Amino acid sequence: MSLKTVRLVYSLLTRKILTVSYLRDLKKFTVLLYFLTLFDAVVIAEPATWEIDPEHFSIAFESEHIGYQSQLGLFLEGGGEFRFDAETFELFSGHVEIQASSIFTNNKDRDDHLRGRDFLNSRRHPVIFFEAREFDPNQQRTGGELRGEL
Repeated sequence: MSLKTVRLVYSLLTRKILTVSYLRDLKKFTVLLYFLTLFDAVVIAEPATWEIDPEHFSIAFESEHIGYQSQLGLFLEGGGEFRFDAETFELFSGHVEIQASSIFTNNKDRDDHLRGRDFLNSRRHPVIFFEAREFDPNQQRTGGELRGEL
């Protein structure tokens, strides 16, 4: 089946073809429609806002203790959100808030010391805030490296 002419007016705003008249054959028309559909998805795609679920979020750290032992620890309370396009792996914004007093190293005395003025000073600074600036996905696109300011 062949058409003599197809004129195409495509609206990015409504994402619809408004007028069709004239093209040499239906294959070209189909390819053009497919291309415009892909183009529309790329241009119009918007990032989604993702909320970090505090129940499924872990914040772990490791620090040297007395110069020879590594100490593992956790922050038990945290959350946040980020704007991310899962198709393009582009990060638009993000932040994480950690409750400084929720530090846990499995030793009450050490935890109290870390919450105090020598380290976190959690009474004066109750929230540790991380602002995400950029994300580099790994080759498999299953994760990556998040960079930002603490």
